[in-house]
Amino acid sequence: NTGGKNKERLLVLSGALKDIELTCTTDYIIPKDPSNKLAISVHYYFPPTFTLESDRNPWTFIHDSVLYEVPPLKKWGDEGHYNDMIKYFENLKRYFVDKGIPVIITEVGVLTEELKEINSIRNYLYVLFTLSLDYNGFMACLWDTSNKNVGNMNYINRDAHQWYDEIIRINFKKMSKGKY
Repeated sequence: NTGGKNKERLLVLSGALKDIELTCTTDYIIPKDPSNKLAISVHYYFPPTFTLESDRNPWTFIHDSVLYEVPPLKKWGDEGHYNDMIKYFENLKRYFVDKGIPVIITEVGVLTEELKEINSIRNYLYVLFTLSLDYNGFMACLWDTSNKNVGNMNYINRDAHQWYDEIIRINFKKMSKGKY
């Protein structure tokens, strides 16, 4: 009721901490919207040991007074990784899309300036984005920091107006044309 065209605009609701697992629960309550103009926003960084963990600063935890180090994953693409991705997407579909609420995955990416296997990065992005295209009601967005430093997600060189990796560029071009 503030004027303008608010009744026609999409209202994007942030998932609980943008986390899929915290958002796909009965504890996360979406308000009723008679205009049917709500969407949910989450991030997708699974498994985080592949997408977010740095080689130079591995994650650690203490259990029973013992310090453990969690080594970062260098490769992605085993059967469990695919099954986990499908599981997360199916939960988002069941909790939101099946109820008429679109899902926007507002951040997807892998740290590119770490010792990750490049084909795993390419495969991860290709699988995630093509899977999201196959789910009616989903949209995913690539997170790009365009800062060629350690611990960043670099896909597009904004100064040169080109992709850092030609295969990733070709894959996104194919996907944008519906050819995947």
